[in-house]
Amino acid sequence: GAIVVLTRGNVPRLLNMLHSIEYFFPQAIYRYPVIVFYDPHGTRIHKSDIDRVRSCVKLQIIFETVILFDLMKHQAETIDKINRESQTNHQRPIGYRFKCQFWSHTVFHHPAIKNRYDYIMRIDDDSYFLQSLPYD
Repeated sequence: GAIVVLTRGNVPRLLNMLHSIEYFFPQAIYRYPVIVFYDPHGTRIHKSDIDRVRSCVKLQIIFETVILFDLMKHQAETIDKINRESQTNHQRPIGYRFKCQFWSHTVFHHPAIKNRYDYIMRIDDDSYFLQSLPYD
């Protein structure tokens, strides 16, 4: 198994989540890699951020890029649309819909996951464990 995260690049938030895993689910430290997916288009994460995260935790951290708009024929136009789209009461922003597509389909076909793990535990980068998990 593996723990899987999709981040937008907020390093302090990501570190808080990772520290909650180490503190409340310490059996994960040597048992489960944490695969952190990020989209380099618009994500504020750089090599120095990756190095900082790895230096601050004991968990095995694997950073993987994923292009959320990879299946779009006109990527530049799609990115422009995402940047211009405003949220309505009845419609989620297109970036949110790409994120949902990632979690419901794309993640299972990514080379970092496909045929490598029998199961994954998804956790958002703004989620935290609040109490110990005495079982696995």
